[in-house]
Amino acid sequence: MLEELTIAQIKKAIQGKKVYSLDLVQALLDDPRQGVQKIGRNLKKEMEARQNRIERFRAMTAFDRGHFPQEGFQLAGVDEVGRGPLAGPVVGAAVLLRPGAPLYGIQDSKELSPRQREELFCLIHKYSDAWGVGLVTPSEIDRLNIGRASCQAMIMALEGIKSRVDHVLVDGNQKLEGLEIKQTTVVGGDNKSLVIAAASIVAKVLRDWIMQSLDRSYPGYGFAHNKGYGSPDHLLALQDLGPCPLHRFSFSPVRKAGDQKGGTLFE
Repeated sequence: MLEELTIAQIKKAIQGKKVYSLDLVQALLDDPRQGVQKIGRNLKKEMEARQNRIERFRAMTAFDRGHFPQEGFQLAGVDEVGRGPLAGPVVGAAVLLRPGAPLYGIQDSKELSPRQREELFCLIHKYSDAWGVGLVTPSEIDRLNIGRASCQAMIMALEGIKSRVDHVLVDGNQKLEGLEIKQTTVVGGDNKSLVIAAASIVAKVLRDWIMQSLDRSYPGYGFAHNKGYGSPDHLLALQDLGPCPLHRFSFSPVRKAGDQKGGTLFE
């Protein structure tokens, strides 16, 4: 049967299909033609990747369910993005997901491509009961320090959730000071908890959009692609142009560039 089909016909037959039988994959791998074997290897990789996504989703869902003492319990996840950049805000996000939200493929936002993050962002928006976002500006980061600013961004995000929240899972090992809701810290939470991973993706996508928009107001630093992180091109621009109001002067490279230029660009 397979031997009666050309490689082009086999490709056309499987094009667009999302589910393949193990028998089909094995038949492709057993075919004497190298081109057909390659199709089989590619399908096998797809199946293994899909299975890994399903298993990760089940494990993360089970982790969250371990914090549900009863039906109707409202569990939120919170995370922040933007501790490391030299410029731009730190953004926190809090997400309250509907039970059974089919968020296959979700994981730590840093391990996803921009397209994957944006696709998941849309799904999170669709399947969340509520979510909130908090943003702390560069000047506030300088005033508070980055640790307190990150905490503040996550608290602001939780305050943006209008629904009742019974328990919060916080990514990392630092509890949110002053939070009255019961909270549990989870080291590496964006790879263990579905609600934390969802918050991580929301914060990352929104911060990236903010930096892309701000790039038009402060050109020359490459904010649209480096997102304010200390990439080589960003550091060169800092030396050449000096800092702008989006920069964090409490961060050493920015402070040094400001001293050398004698102030801030756009003053």
